[in-house]
Amino acid sequence: MIKILRFEGEKLNISLAEILRYAGCKKNADEHIVSLIKKCENEILPKIVCKACYDEFNIKFNENLIDLGFAKVKSTDLKKNLDGCEKIILFAATIGIEMDRCIQKYSLLSPSNALIAQAVGAAAIEAWCDKLCEIFAKEQEPLFLRPRFSPGYGDLSLNIQKDILTHLDCARKIGLTATKNLMMTPTKSVTAIVGLSEFDFANCNTTGCSACKNKNCGFKKEH
Repeated sequence: MIKILRFEGEKLNISLAEILRYAGCKKNADEHIVSLIKKCENEILPKIVCKACYDEFNIKFNENLIDLGFAKVKSTDLKKNLDGCEKIILFAATIGIEMDRCIQKYSLLSPSNALIAQAVGAAAIEAWCDKLCEIFAKEQEPLFLRPRFSPGYGDLSLNIQKDILTHLDCARKIGLTATKNLMMTPTKSVTAIVGLSEFDFANCNTTGCSACKNKNCGFKKEH
């Protein structure tokens, strides 16, 4: 059964370091940059309504294919991430169209303001996904969560995006759609698969920047 969650943007735990990373700034950024970030947060976050929908599926492995319950995919990286799992949580999350409107507004002011707004939005959706995983972890005890894995990570094709949006009824449940080029609207949105396991696999690194094969990405996290 598909479940829906909502959360206030003002309550998100957003790291300044993450915003600076998305903005391409150093951790010890000058006061002017930090001031711009705080101003942007104060204006944008109260307007954000975080939404998500999710469901659970039993999964099976058949040689090179993974039967995810809602679709069958071929992905070595996802298979590694889900090793030992029999179930997954499939979720879609967004921080809404107001974020896009704020980014557009800031873009009319100056390039620097637009950059900061984009960075705040990127950090906000990641913070919302982190919050969702906290909720999932409590719901699924005593099972353990694997790191979330999104279309486009590693060798998992973006084409699965269509199946995710369809099976979670995202357009109707949370107002999330995708273009023919698989770009999501609202733009600050995420879909992901989270494996459920009976044992802790805390050292699994096949997620996010660690799973991505684009080693030259300017937004790559430091380890």
